Amino acid sequence: MNVLESCVKHSVEKFVFASSAAVYGNDLTPPFREDCQSNPSNLYGATKEAGEAYVKAYVETYNLKTIVLRLMNVYGPRRSPGPYAGVITKFAEAVSLGKPLTVYGDGEQTRDFVHVSDAIEATASALHKDQAIGHTFNIGTGKPTTVGKLAEMFSRLMESGSQITHMPARQGEVRAS
Repeated sequence: MNVLESCVKHSVEKFVFASSAAVYGNDLTPPFREDCQSNPSNLYGATKEAGEAYVKAYVETYNLKTIVLRLMNVYGPRRSPGPYAGVITKFAEAVSLGKPLTVYGDGEQTRDFVHVSDAIEATASALHKDQAIGHTFNIGTGKPTTVGKLAEMFSRLMESGSQITHMPARQGEVRAS
């Protein structure tokens, strides 16, 4: 809301909202279409859905030119470690510290991993193309990877010998994204 208010106050020409595939929840099978009904299954997805609703309201109320990008799982340099980091960052951190790679659930949950450079290119493209105004775009590769397979790749490629441990599935986690 603060960013949107500032956009209106300072007559910003266009606004790109970084949303997430988490808005789709667990009721759909990938690949998702932008016009699919959102139904978030966790708090993160719900906040992104709410953000999209605010963006739409600012379009209607102030005629703010907006584009919504629903980013899949972005990875790449300069990702911060910590509890909200993506799984690639968490696995890289674990390997570098010689800790086990933790997989929640059976490891068969899928993610579409998109490099940060592609997310940046999509954002720049959205800003420079007037045809994008008022639309929502999914930004990903369209290629699912299981979290279990990702853990195996990290363990093997990094030659870390890191053990893969399984923990119970997390409440509200999206199964396929």
